[in-house]
Amino acid sequence: LDHETLSDLAALKSMREAGHHDVAQAWVDIRILATVQGDHTHASSMFIEEGVEYTGVTQKHMTAIKDLKEEMDHAVSKELGLNLEDAENLRKSDPQRYANALEEKLKSGDFPTSHQAYDSNIEDRIMKKMGVNMDEYYGLPTERLPEVFKAYKELETKGELQKKVESPDLVKKMAEQYVGATRRLFVEDTSPTTPAATPAIDKTDIAQKTMDERLRESAEEEVYVTMDENVAKRLGISVDDAGSLFVDNPQKYVDTLEEMIKDGSFVANTPMELTEEEKKAKFAKLFDVDPDKVKDIPNDLKLKAERYLTEIGENRISRPNPYVLDQVKKEIKDMKESLLPDPEAKSENEASAKKSEFSANAAECTAQKSGDAQPSPQNSADCSAFRENADQTTQPAETAAPKTPAQDATLPDQQVNTPTRPVVSQTAMVAI
Repeated sequence: LDHETLSDLAALKSMREAGHHDVAQAWVDIRILATVQGDHTHASSMFIEEGVEYTGVTQKHMTAIKDLKEEMDHAVSKELGLNLEDAENLRKSDPQRYANALEEKLKSGDFPTSHQAYDSNIEDRIMKKMGVNMDEYYGLPTERLPEVFKAYKELETKGELQKKVESPDLVKKMAEQYVGATRRLFVEDTSPTTPAATPAIDKTDIAQKTMDERLRESAEEEVYVTMDENVAKRLGISVDDAGSLFVDNPQKYVDTLEEMIKDGSFVANTPMELTEEEKKAKFAKLFDVDPDKVKDIPNDLKLKAERYLTEIGENRISRPNPYVLDQVKKEIKDMKESLLPDPEAKSENEASAKKSEFSANAAECTAQKSGDAQPSPQNSADCSAFRENADQTTQPAETAAPKTPAQDATLPDQQVNTPTRPVVSQTAMVAI
């Protein structure tokens, strides 16, 4: 920077001596704009203004140069009620509006404004307070993470998380140069073209709709797990055994579910990720700070907090899901229908019963035909039918296809369908 400054001074001396003061000023303006953009190698603006005596670059100068953009963004953020990201975006999208807000802070004397230290500085202070080096800090086991949260709270209470600007006068001088450069090098109105007005959107409503959609989508995936869990709880068995009961004794399974729904003991919940507001409340509790101050916690510390919540099982919450109950009722209805007797099986059973009754009298009819016995009066008609059928069976016939064991088996009095359930993907459930 020292060499670049000396080169700038030599060039500007020639320009000014030739009367090109406007070009010389444009040179200074370009240097300060580039400095804020991150070009610290050519950050010579505070040394090359007309009338300034150059005595060399010091470490204080370098620190002020590096702090400049952050301090400007913090001031604009505070003036306009924006977060830092939006303040920085405003500097690029509407330079004049950004300069207006910065100028207000400069005029009020609230510059550099009071704000929290940068994330890296905060973590350095936490490491020092805990007595650990960087490798130890980033490798802390879960059980030691509460020490990090406690250290943050202690530093915050003592005011040791605030940024301390080493050379506020230097930072202020460069901020004033930035406002002047913006006025001279940009057109008077830099506001972006305003898009067509759109109705205001209620973010709370969007969040609620999103949650409602998530609950609805998860219902189909959760229905069988929820049924098994409830049956298991009611009968005092494992969830796996409840799943087996679904197949082995579907009637008992259905009856148990209906009883629970009737007496209000059925629990239809869906485990889901925390919302941003719920996560914010958890962070506030971990760091022992007001919810409004959660935004000031460095991102790396928030990641540690998320890791801790995951490890202790508090990164999800079980939410009441009315759509699961609707699905369960539908499943119960389908299962009860599947447990009804099969009409076709009933017809076959009746035919089989008649055949058995006819066969029971076969011996008596045969004895009558041979003259060994007299049929009972109620069996005379059956014997006539039997003899007619026997005569027909003596005639040649085509060879019948052999019966399968299933065809030949005696059917039970009532044949019912066994209820089935689709295979639920564990991956899909985790995703929900």
